[in-house]
Amino acid sequence: MPTRCPVCGKVGLQPTAVECPQCNADLEVFQLLEVLQEVSPIQAPETEQARADEARVGEGAAVLPNRAPPASLSPTLLAVGLVSLFFGIGIGVGYLVVPRHDAVVPQAAIEPPLQQVQEPRVCEMVTSVMRTHRLFRSDTLWDIAERYYGTGDLYPALLVLNPGLGIHFSPGGEIRLPANRAVARQLLAGSIVEQAGQRLLRYPVVVGDTWQRISRRLYGRAKVLPELPSLNGDGPPKPGTSVLIPLP
Repeated sequence: MPTRCPVCGKVGLQPTAVECPQCNADLEVFQLLEVLQEVSPIQAPETEQARADEARVGEGAAVLPNRAPPASLSPTLLAVGLVSLFFGIGIGVGYLVVPRHDAVVPQAAIEPPLQQVQEPRVCEMVTSVMRTHRLFRSDTLWDIAERYYGTGDLYPALLVLNPGLGIHFSPGGEIRLPANRAVARQLLAGSIVEQAGQRLLRYPVVVGDTWQRISRRLYGRAKVLPELPSLNGDGPPKPGTSVLIPLP
């Protein structure tokens, strides 16, 4: 027990004193520290494994420190891990299967099918084209109509269906043909006009046409056929319209 104050050094203190009368130091704290220093440390109980390790060390064998067994996962943590795993797998599969907005999608998958293209409207009637025919030097419109439709009388239908075509043409070009005889007859019937006992044909006018060009193309005349201006009000032919001409 201290008889001397460890702080100020005052001597002659009573063993039961709890406070130094000179510096007011707490003597009980120092008494407690002295008691703790005198008590020997508590030794851990010796186990069978510890004794076995000590024996092996005495024999010169290396002993690895004991490791605590891994703690088992609680049911809650295990359930949370499984849910997270399945959720991640679902997101991955959805990303691979579901098309993204920035994915390139084939054009045929988003465009509607093309509609059938209607043939040009001639004399307010839609015609159907079966094929094209390449013109040869020996060809005439009469021969072409007779070859495809069995009669040359239907040749004016070719003039109506092919604006800019004439009886006199250069070889090497191509013309369109009505699909069959019935279509050719229908096309011709809608293009023939009876006027003063004369059969006239509605002939389509193209850009650049003049009465002189139409006359030379259809009748082989260098000069204008007198009937052409008179049958059409003496005005010049206008592209995109049709004029009345005598059947060539």
